Formats: sequence, C-alpha cells, structure tokens
Amino acid sequence: MKPKLLIISYNYFPMVNPRSLRWTAVAEKMVELGWDVHLICSKVIGEPEQEVIKGVNVYRVGVRSQTKPGSQVSAAKVGFARKLLKLVYNKVARYFIWPDSNVFWIKPAVAKAKDVVQSNDIKNMISISHPFSGHVVGFKLSKLFKDLKWVMDIGDPFAFLEFVSINNKFLFNRCNFSYEKKLIKKSDKQCVTTPLTTQEYLKHGYDCKDSMVVIPPLLRRGYEPDKSNHLKGSEVNWIFVGTLYKKIRSPIYLLKLFSAIAGSDQNRSHKLHFYGETKMCADDFEPYKHLLGEKIFLHGLVRPEVAKLALQGGDLLINIGNKTSYQLPSKLVEYMALGKRIINIKSISNDSSEEFLKNYELAIFINESKSIESQMKLILENLDKEISISDLKQNLKPYTADSIGRSYLSLFD
Repeated sequence: MKPKLLIISYNYFPMVNPRSLRWTAVAEKMVELGWDVHLICSKVIGEPEQEVIKGVNVYRVGVRSQTKPGSQVSAAKVGFARKLLKLVYNKVARYFIWPDSNVFWIKPAVAKAKDVVQSNDIKNMISISHPFSGHVVGFKLSKLFKDLKWVMDIGDPFAFLEFVSINNKFLFNRCNFSYEKKLIKKSDKQCVTTPLTTQEYLKHGYDCKDSMVVIPPLLRRGYEPDKSNHLKGSEVNWIFVGTLYKKIRSPIYLLKLFSAIAGSDQNRSHKLHFYGETKMCADDFEPYKHLLGEKIFLHGLVRPEVAKLALQGGDLLINIGNKTSYQLPSKLVEYMALGKRIINIKSISNDSSEEFLKNYELAIFINESKSIESQMKLILENLDKEISISDLKQNLKPYTADSIGRSYLSLFD
C-alpha cells in the first residue's frame, strides 16, 4: 500500500508565485516517488474544485476565489457586492483580522482536510506558509487527529517578519509570537531554506534547535547552463525576475547603477528588463522614464516559461538581496543553473543571497553602501570573465525536485 500524505498549501497550480511553483513541482515528484498525495489549496476562478493533476489529488476550497494568471475577468463580472466587500476590508476589516487576509479560507480548508484525512486514513501532513493561515489549518488538524505527523514548511517567518504588514502588529504582536511558538512546539519538524532563518528563530526564543531543518530552494526542470558563458555581441541584456517591494527589495540602487553603466560604456549597448510586479515601486522609475521602452523595459507579471526564456537569453541576471537575513529569493538556484553572471546587490551585512552565492564563480557582489562609480567599475571588469562550468550540474543536485522531495519525505521515516 502506498504511503499517504496531506499537503496544506493556499497556493498551488495554476497560480504563479514562489510557494505555488515550488510545491507544484515537489508534490508531483512525491507522486513519482510512490506516495499518494492529497493537497488542499484555495479556489481559482475557472478551475474545478476537485481534480487529479499529474497524480496529485487537488481540492480547491474557500469562500472566495483567486484570479487565474492571465485571465481577463471583467469589471462587470466582479460585481458590486464583491467590490464593496473589498473596499470594506481594505479600509476597516484588515486592521482587525488575524492571522492574515486568508483567515476565511481556514474553516473550509479544515473541513475539507478533515474529510480527506478520514476518507483516506492519512497519517502524514505538511502545512505551508505563506500565508500563515496554512499552518493554522495544520494546527487545527493536529488537534483533531492525534496520530497525524505534522511538518511545517516555513516560506516566510510570521511573528518577526519585517517590512510587511501581515496583520495589525499594534493589536496582535504578542499573539503572533505566542501562537507561532505554540505551533512550532506542537509540530514534529519545521523546514526553512537557509541556516540564517533557523538562527533568527533561535534568537527570538523559539524552541526549534533540534526540530528545524534546512531544505534549500528548488531548481525547476528546464534550466540548463550555456555551453559558453561569454558575452555574445555588443548588446548586454540585464534580466531581473521577481517582485519589487518598497521596503524589502527596492530597485533604486540598481537603476542608478544601470543608468551610469548604460551612459558610460562606449563598447556595448545595455538594456535592463524587469519581469514581475513593479507597481509598488512605480515612483522609483520616474527619474528614468526617458529610458523606459528604450533602455529599461517593464514586462509585468508573466508566465514561468516566459521568464525562463528571458533568463536563458540574458547576459547579466540581477538579484536584489532582501533587507532581511532570513529570507532567500528562491530564484537564485535557477539563476545559478544557467551558468551566467549574476549581479547580487546587497543592502545589509549578513545578506542571505551573498551567502548562498559565495561559491559561485560568476557572481558579482555589489554593495549599496559603496559608491556607484566603484561598483560600476567592478561590473565592467567582470563582463569578459569566463570560467568552466563543467561541475555546475553536480553542484546543483541538492536543489532538484527529486532531492528536495526525498528530503521532505525522509522526515516521516
């Protein structure tokens, strides 16, 4: 009989975000490894509430639905009531809702998960954040089923997460810490992507020294290194993939740096492409609006395959390190797999991205505290550098879906 696993993940295919992309690949790999996988996620407009995707039993529940990426939902279809509810939430309710904006998903998720566990006699469970609501579902199930082995997969910390307003910390800060500590004590194992994250949890007094394990970022299929990593032609394409945030991941220094290089390099034509959400930093692009469409291109949120093609065709892959040491951009392993130069821009001393890339020979480490002139020189000096990447595939094995899937499943041995 196949071993059985329940996964609680608010985000799953066809949504496009780090949690969905990671867990769609990992869940499918777990099926390949011989497990019977059942997954509870949120509703998505246009998708069935229950289906089997590549062997994964998917159940979509909730009182509201996410919008499928790329779908054109008209304003008329949204409806007045929905607009009114959104307005009330943004203006009033969000200040009093706990633990996060997905609180109304918890009850239907618990109800469906309870039925799935009982119907399939499931003894193993992984809950995923963010949102933290996924762990709340896991906690409630662990109280209902005492023999359910529970692993928490922590995409982002909850109580001490900085710069992002998950809930009203003025009202809930104490509750955030006490509840998260309770869940970590109750769960059997917790997974994070970097040792720095574990250190941060220990620093805040969490009881996780012997239960927290590191399972690294995922390398999705289809990322292969160039046979040659030298620049081709006189055009240099800078590629950034991801979401820009005002406080966590600002493009200000990158834009200054790019503008200086694009205006001074007489031998090459430089172009900077952004693939992902940039609206939160729209005003940061204002001083460079004369370059938009000519040197700087904002492509918006795109499908993963579009972003992958852009990265494969790029010359310089850009990472803006988070302003927190305990968050690691999951895209870095995919950047590395392509065997191209990576510009990592850091704003803090213990930058998790710099730590992750420290043994990658084509990484160019840029420090926001240093002058544009000195960092510009560092980049230009490294444009002609070429190294052997014959060992790259071997070094990437820990990041494959097979390795990561096995790492999670080993926690249930």
